[in-house]
Amino acid sequence: MQSAAIIGGGASGLLTAIQLLRQGGHRGPRVYLIEKQDTFGFGPAYATKDPSHLLNVRAGNMSAFPGQPLHFVEWLQSNCAEGAKPIDASSFVTRQTYGRYLRSLLREAATGVDAAGRFYAVPDEAVSVEALPDGRFAVRLAIGKDIEANCVVLAMGNAPPDPPAAADSSVLASRHYVGDPWSLGFPQSVDANSTIFILGTGLTMVDAVLSLVRLGHRGPIAALSRRGLLPRRHASTAPTEISTVAASPLISNVVADLRSMRRALREHCLRGGDWRDIIDALRPITVSYWRSLSLVEQQRFLRHLRPWWDVHRHRLAPAAADELDALIASGRLKLLRGQLSGISLSGDPSGPVAVSWRARGSATALKMHASMIVNCMGPGGDPSRSPSELTRQMLGAGLIKPDALNLGLAVDSAGRLINRLGFVQPGLFALGPITRGTFWEITAIPDIRVKAAEVAAAVLLRLQERAHTIKGKSSS
Repeated sequence: MQSAAIIGGGASGLLTAIQLLRQGGHRGPRVYLIEKQDTFGFGPAYATKDPSHLLNVRAGNMSAFPGQPLHFVEWLQSNCAEGAKPIDASSFVTRQTYGRYLRSLLREAATGVDAAGRFYAVPDEAVSVEALPDGRFAVRLAIGKDIEANCVVLAMGNAPPDPPAAADSSVLASRHYVGDPWSLGFPQSVDANSTIFILGTGLTMVDAVLSLVRLGHRGPIAALSRRGLLPRRHASTAPTEISTVAASPLISNVVADLRSMRRALREHCLRGGDWRDIIDALRPITVSYWRSLSLVEQQRFLRHLRPWWDVHRHRLAPAAADELDALIASGRLKLLRGQLSGISLSGDPSGPVAVSWRARGSATALKMHASMIVNCMGPGGDPSRSPSELTRQMLGAGLIKPDALNLGLAVDSAGRLINRLGFVQPGLFALGPITRGTFWEITAIPDIRVKAAEVAAAVLLRLQERAHTIKGKSSS
């Protein structure tokens, strides 16, 4: 029996495994899902148990299956996941609930009549992938065992944030620095009344702040980013279905297209509409638009427009936005706009950390002392700086290469990995955040579910072609 190994047991990997089990039928391949974390099948985003961590997308857009848009809503209503609270397509439910949904789907797919005996959960870390002479791959696990597979899918999720260049190495190695904001163990090791300094003001910062408050932190919190932008909130009502793109054609020039979209926004709002309708109307064409841009235009977008896109496109659930607004209004949370210039330990190892930055538009250095620094600057992407042993090994072996923007790994439109020579590496696939450079919008479930189905289909086609080739050789 042929087999496929999926490296990464978060949402991307889990959805791909489900699709392979569903699409493969009773003659489908063995499916190995390899995950090193204890939170198998959840990933960092959905492993949280904090009730303040809500999905940033309405339940009606969170189905695991592209062709069944209300699947998640129906699951919620059948399982009473949110207690007595009424649930419909416009609800924002907890991330932990969504993790339970994904795991229930995997259990259902793995125990189905056609898939029984074909699914293997592997709780270990994949540390290398070797191309074998017969066209298969050997996936080496940290325990020392190899799994041989005909196809391998990389679905490792978001990399942890890159360490801030302005921080002393002594800070990075100290208990004062939290490099993984998803660890969420930091509130227990600091005084509840002390100051905490957060790098970044995006969605991850919001999660960290709400967790701090939930766990009893009472002191001030400061959050710094270059522009001090906060994610906008979702409207309290469901979005209006519109077709703005047809009225405002895009020409793959980010400056001209920005003007076009601003004009569409103004006109739509003058007619009583909401700006969110225009942003949401871009979703069906975002990937194709991104791929139509030249490398120069993509770089221009990343330099100048990315922060604004992120805060308008990836929004907060109203309840989370209300909590954040209250913290800002009370003075508990202070947003800072500027450039980090230094983080160093004070003379006393048990004392506070000294943080310095320059406010936007000013040359004057400002300083603050904090008991803890939390890195919420967003996921790292440059493979050459990856802490992953597997990524470093595969780069060294030439099986993969960075994309042109160094946001992740180079893949083609079907999710097939590109090797060091610039050619498709047969049998190797990737999806999720590590393919951001190629697809851009590939970090949210509505995008991942589509790509998971496509990658699963491409894997099955590869296995079918390989089976025919082997059969032809044996016949001759």
